[in-house]
Amino acid sequence: MRGSQDALEAQPMSELISEPITPHAGTFGVSRMGRGEPGLPTGFVWRGQSLAVVEELSAWKDSSREGARAGGELYLRRHYFRLRMSDATIWTVYCTRQAPRSGDPKRRWFLYTLETTEPPKRKSGPQAPARGLSEPGAAGTGRCSATPRG
Repeated sequence: MRGSQDALEAQPMSELISEPITPHAGTFGVSRMGRGEPGLPTGFVWRGQSLAVVEELSAWKDSSREGARAGGELYLRRHYFRLRMSDATIWTVYCTRQAPRSGDPKRRWFLYTLETTEPPKRKSGPQAPARGLSEPGAAGTGRCSATPRG
């Protein structure tokens, strides 16, 4: 049964981040810019740490209708990129097409999700250990046991 535990532990874990990131200055790829798309920089700074883009895994666009008017025009809102970073994490980032209505107009790049093969780090204080279903008092608590049954 150990093999199935190893497989579970090696599964990527995705964490919603949704924070602004700063692209490395002057490193934007110009080939996309010629098509009216944002140039992907060679790296980003997030929470004071600078990481390089190692590989672009995929890219896509998100569109939505303008306003609540019937027959409103469809506008391109965001360009998404799924990237392998220099620390082996997988980032999903996006670039907004328009400057935000409030805040810094230069903030256009955001880290949307972060994938690792390790559990996400908690921002708050220590967590109580999870209790398995076989432990006294665990039945009926709504908690699931992560321990495989043998």
